[in-house]
Amino acid sequence: MPPQPNNILTPEGEAEFYANRIFPLLTTPWKVFLILNIGEHTIRFGSLKLCLQAVSRVTLTKYLHELERDGFVQRIEYPAPPLRTEYSLTPMGLSLLPILQELAEWGEQ
Repeated sequence: MPPQPNNILTPEGEAEFYANRIFPLLTTPWKVFLILNIGEHTIRFGSLKLCLQAVSRVTLTKYLHELERDGFVQRIEYPAPPLRTEYSLTPMGLSLLPILQELAEWGEQ
């Protein structure tokens, strides 16, 4: 929850806090596609890049780091050869997944 004076969370304050957290996610197209492509799987960076060929490696890396920072994606690095990085959704990311899937289905109609 967002910090509030005297630890009081008003409905307006709560709505604003969550809106400020979710709207940037929804208005950045690649982030939505990343969450949908990771889904319930653990996936390597190269596989994500193949799924989203139109996005540059720099942009893909940037958005994955932002999703990790915001608590939607978990990154696991394996330093032993062969070096690899895997991504999966956190519990928060998994809770968002069906909502994004519904939005995608709605958008197809």
